[in-house]
Amino acid sequence: MATVREVEMLESRLSIEDFIKMQSLFQSCNGSGDSVPMQREEFIDQFYSVIGRGSQEEYERLFDSVDVSREGWVDWHRLASYLLLGLSEKQEQATMSAVPRWCPPRLLPTPHRGQIQSLLDLGNGRYLSVSKEGMMAVWAENLTLLKSHKLHNDSVKPKDLWVTGMVLLPNVHKVNP
Repeated sequence: MATVREVEMLESRLSIEDFIKMQSLFQSCNGSGDSVPMQREEFIDQFYSVIGRGSQEEYERLFDSVDVSREGWVDWHRLASYLLLGLSEKQEQATMSAVPRWCPPRLLPTPHRGQIQSLLDLGNGRYLSVSKEGMMAVWAENLTLLKSHKLHNDSVKPKDLWVTGMVLLPNVHKVNP
């Protein structure tokens, strides 16, 4: 008993030229462009002799996979639909099972001692972060530290300063922590 995987192997070995040969086998001789159906034995013999890839058993399995209603014939539209559906499902499974290739994690030197409370995109590939203890830092797009600044206030001692958020006001060129 053949597995579905073996049929897929035949399909994956076929080239574009093979598909063109397949389509030409189904074309009628009168030049109307209509697809002529083929019986099982005719399909197997012609495909095996013209394509030249795979065994007769693989073409038998391909015919049986396409002729799901067991009518005993296959035309180009049925074969093309089956191949397109199988290949699109195969492509979808490949993209779903693809594991992202992440870069290994790296430690970044940071001026923040506490947790970062807010992170803003300044545009031009630069980011601004502020931590709970009042340290602001400007980062480049590749996460290199460009500049850091310690916030201070005359009414609050530095050890009592606690930043909970930050807002960017681009129209007045200010950052309000």
